[in-house]
Amino acid sequence: MPRVRAHKPTFNPRQIIWAGIGILAAAVVVMVLALGMPAIERQLGRRQLLPQHQQLTELSLINPEQLPKTYQSGQNTTVRFQVRNRTTLAQVYTYTITETNPAGNRLARLASGQVTVSANGMATASKTVVPADLSTRVYLKVQLDNGLSVGYWVGR
Repeated sequence: MPRVRAHKPTFNPRQIIWAGIGILAAAVVVMVLALGMPAIERQLGRRQLLPQHQQLTELSLINPEQLPKTYQSGQNTTVRFQVRNRTTLAQVYTYTITETNPAGNRLARLASGQVTVSANGMATASKTVVPADLSTRVYLKVQLDNGLSVGYWVGR
């Protein structure tokens, strides 16, 4: 029977040295990137070159195609709207519903209130108002305390 000899692996010292240098170089690159990234991000952030999280509020009328085109003097009309809060915190929005004439003059403050919207949420609100009998055509406007507004025209 033939005799089997165990083969001892031979290592070339140069290969070991180059492998060690390669591993050490990779570790240095990783450390430089890990330590340098916050500084790079700060610089890019100061120059506003990184995407910024948008704080956004949306205001819209509910079913705008179904809004009344006319109103009767002394008749109730319901203003329905929704607020979408695209921020990371719950928000309380104060709103005002006003009546404006075609010249842009505010005729009457019809209603006001508050609506609470959760973070990244949406809430609907409705308010029954009686437009003042001050013009043949009026603009009913919902305005939030942050300046957003939406509205529609109705005539008598």
